[in-house]
Amino acid sequence: MKFTIDKKDPFIRALIAVGLPVALQNFISTALNLVDTVMIGRVGKVELAAVGLANQLFFLMVLLVFGINSGAAVYVAQFWGKKDLSNIKRTVGVALAGGLLISVPFFFMGVFMPETVLGWFLKEPEVIASGASYLRIVAWSYLFTAASFTFAVSSRAVEQAKLPTVVSAISLGTNTLLNYLLIFGKMGMPALGVEGAAIATLIARILELFLMITLLKKNDSILIMKIKEAFSFNMAFVKQIMQTAWPVIVNEGFWALGTIMYTAALARISSDAVAAFQIAVSVFRFFEVLFIGIGSACQVTIGNRIGAGESHLAMEYGRRYIRLNGALCAGVALILWVSAPAISTLFKVPAHVTAEAILMMRIFAIYAFSKTFNLLMIVGVLRGGGDTFFAMILEIACVWLIGVPLAFLGALVLKWPAYVVCALFMFEEAVKSLIGYSRYKSKRWIRNVVEAIE
Repeated sequence: MKFTIDKKDPFIRALIAVGLPVALQNFISTALNLVDTVMIGRVGKVELAAVGLANQLFFLMVLLVFGINSGAAVYVAQFWGKKDLSNIKRTVGVALAGGLLISVPFFFMGVFMPETVLGWFLKEPEVIASGASYLRIVAWSYLFTAASFTFAVSSRAVEQAKLPTVVSAISLGTNTLLNYLLIFGKMGMPALGVEGAAIATLIARILELFLMITLLKKNDSILIMKIKEAFSFNMAFVKQIMQTAWPVIVNEGFWALGTIMYTAALARISSDAVAAFQIAVSVFRFFEVLFIGIGSACQVTIGNRIGAGESHLAMEYGRRYIRLNGALCAGVALILWVSAPAISTLFKVPAHVTAEAILMMRIFAIYAFSKTFNLLMIVGVLRGGGDTFFAMILEIACVWLIGVPLAFLGALVLKWPAYVVCALFMFEEAVKSLIGYSRYKSKRWIRNVVEAIE
């Protein structure tokens, strides 16, 4: 029997047009970020902890920016299924303006009050001083990141994900090369340590936005529009978009804050605990790229079908994505568990930090199914179906009513080791996956959010 792939099947088409490029883009991004972490780790554990804590500000900002763009992408995907090009342009304009507005306060905090920001996590002067020198420079990149993010997410929503993948590969490759030159002072460059890493990131983000706009114009993309077309929206249109987008923004914001609280709880144990967690998270994100691609493809597929008036297919595609996600996760979890000791040797940190990082990586392997299922369910199924309010409630409740209290209970009250605290706060992922699957089975997540928009 001959095996064939039907490229006309929306499920397969989205995996090829969106899932593969997004997975590749995130693979490149995560691989190079892992290399960056290794480079900074070879400078010293203080620098590794400092950059890890400093990047919590960026982490919160980029997830808020992702929130407004992901919410807007629900509309872009459904408008694309409806072939409503004028409203796609207006929606992108709303996302671009919102992303820039979000990035401005983070820019000011990073440039003008970095010591205060880092002081929220720990009181070690050496770590704060190193992190502040990094943050003052890297915060300038936030504005460029917000703009390029809008074009990247919108490109995926209209099934044109190859371009942002190419741009990310060039930008992140540039970032890694400059990191090598500026952190260690190679090829005649000064050895600037963490400041060199910040300069490299800033240059790469400027290049990323320039390339994104240039290549979109060259390819005559629907996303390149006149300023008048992008900002032709009125408040009534913004309100319609925000009905779906605001829960995503709140969702991402509170999820990011909760994740930052996990880091804060570990920082109460020691900076070594933060360094170990930074290593474990960086490694897991390397393995997570496949599931980010699947989730993005799922959101586009479901959104397109609902926008095209084919809601009856949404449940079927959701089921197929869940099966694919589970099959891939089994292999990834096994590889992560087995390879954790070998991977840990890449980082030049003290032996006790390495041992802690290995245990944390294996905890991530145990929770891998829940974490990847939740990513698929929230980002792919629920948001693709327009059920953003329920997704928000599910995320916030599990993180803040289960994860955060358990993190501080373990760190401050029970005074358990860092890896045990990690296992404790990740229990919320298991609870979230059970509730998320129940919502999927109910079919109440299928909503056409563009039907009434002219």
